Amino acid sequence: MYSTTLEPCNLEILKNPEQRGFLDEIQSAHVYLTNDQAEEFFIIVLSHFDKDISIENGKAILHSICRILSKDEFLKVFVAKDLSSALPFSKKNYLEDVFDVLYVLVTRYPQAFNESLCARFQRKIRNKGEKSLLILTIYSQHFNEIDNPWPMLELLFSEFNRFSKEDIAGKYASLLAVLVQSYPEFRRAKGAEAWENVCQLLSIENDEILDQVYNSLAIIANSIRHCEFPFQYILEHFQHQSLQKSIVSLLLVVPLEGSKLKDYGFIKSLVKIASENPKALLVLFRLAESKSIAQILVEKDPSWMEKDIPNLIDTLRLFLVVFQHKQLRPFIATATEFYNLMLRLIDEKNESIIAIVCIIIRRLDLTEEVIAELSSTGFIMTFMETVREMNTIGSSRYGLLLLDKIAKSYYTKELVQSCEWVSKLIKARGDLFEDAAVVATGLCKYRRCEKKFKELYMIEFFLKLKKDPESKKIASKFLKAIGSDEY
Repeated sequence: MYSTTLEPCNLEILKNPEQRGFLDEIQSAHVYLTNDQAEEFFIIVLSHFDKDISIENGKAILHSICRILSKDEFLKVFVAKDLSSALPFSKKNYLEDVFDVLYVLVTRYPQAFNESLCARFQRKIRNKGEKSLLILTIYSQHFNEIDNPWPMLELLFSEFNRFSKEDIAGKYASLLAVLVQSYPEFRRAKGAEAWENVCQLLSIENDEILDQVYNSLAIIANSIRHCEFPFQYILEHFQHQSLQKSIVSLLLVVPLEGSKLKDYGFIKSLVKIASENPKALLVLFRLAESKSIAQILVEKDPSWMEKDIPNLIDTLRLFLVVFQHKQLRPFIATATEFYNLMLRLIDEKNESIIAIVCIIIRRLDLTEEVIAELSSTGFIMTFMETVREMNTIGSSRYGLLLLDKIAKSYYTKELVQSCEWVSKLIKARGDLFEDAAVVATGLCKYRRCEKKFKELYMIEFFLKLKKDPESKKIASKFLKAIGSDEY
């Protein structure tokens, strides 16, 4: 019978790299090496790097070690005896292969990176930036499993000059973002520093990298507090369409400073993309809380009021944020776009929207000029016609409130045109009787309205009503206002 027992690795041949058969033996060592040979094997082959050996043989040794370390029993020996210290870090020709060994170590047993190996690794980061970052990325995935991961992770900050180069800056930013997001201990210890480092990458002039940087900053900003952002970069970068989406994601979570984003071009672009990007609209809501930004929206280009961003209700929501700035209301009242927005809202024939429109108008300072605009644009007429068409208690109440507000300010033709409708509400003696009577009483100070109520026999109606004890007070006030001798 044939023996199935494999012969062990021939260590004698491996002692002399110039000996015939060395390459064959080193290349097959992962097959024949036994457990009790492991330590001696590593010592023998690594000692050759202290001598003048051929590059071919040296690379073969390191490739063999990579294969051998794939077996747990050999890996344990290599780590326990700290044999990584014998790797030829200082020999330029083998650095690529040494990093292959480090990759195997970090993949299979990241704890192998003790302070000694970490120090050797650090000295070569500038030469092998991309592979170094890959090793650190894999290592960081075991953050919670390693007793003291900080010597390695500190390299992400001490070697910033290398990691900030364009070839790996985007991946570097993404790694820091994941660490801050995933590991509370890292976030507490290094969150602020990670934020500062990634912010420094904004000076890179490469849109693909900047897109990664902005997305990374959004992740970090969502995880830490008190992060100050250099907003001047956004004003420049937002001109690049490829960066707008990631910038918007950041602006959703970073503390905003409207004064630093007070730029007409930026706001105009943001309004434009808000019609398709709901996140951009949310950013606009946040920014419009700043008076300086709201001022741009009102004074520089109020055309957004005539657009759906992305629909009429969202346009209204943005308007309401802007409208909260009382100092801007006089200017709003002069904008044609404002009246067009109000007319579009009225056309929805929705009671809740009618209520909002009514409140908006009642909060304006209704000067003679503003009332003239309300009249000339057809707002008052359209509002009252819609109220009459809807014919609900709620809509009618808002019609009365609008008339009351206008009547307390200045006369306009729509007041007398509404007298008949007010009279019908009064005569119906329904839920709006008292409200309508109060409005009618206020309208009587205008001669044309007084005349109209007389033509509608309102004096006679209130004289009869005066006999009712519950309505006497209301009737008396109207009769006095209209100039009846019998109030």
